[in-house]
Amino acid sequence: MKHLFTRCILPALGVLVMATSVLWAGTTGKIAGTITDKSTKEPLVGAVVTVGGTQLGTVTDFNGHYTILNVSPELHTVQVS
Repeated sequence: MKHLFTRCILPALGVLVMATSVLWAGTTGKIAGTITDKSTKEPLVGAVVTVGGTQLGTVTDFNGHYTILNVSPELHTVQVS
């Protein structure tokens, strides 16, 4: 029985785990950037950045940077207010 487990079942489980992880990987992405004032080029602190048509969003930090995670791989509109 131990011989069957090490030669057949264990490699099959390894292939199953690897296939599952490959399917899970790459299903979401991220949107990141910096928001600055158009005229002064200063970073905008506390600007609200949202992904149109979703409930995803964030607020810029002290340097105007933002990152939105778990974005589906589609064409999106980013809105800033």
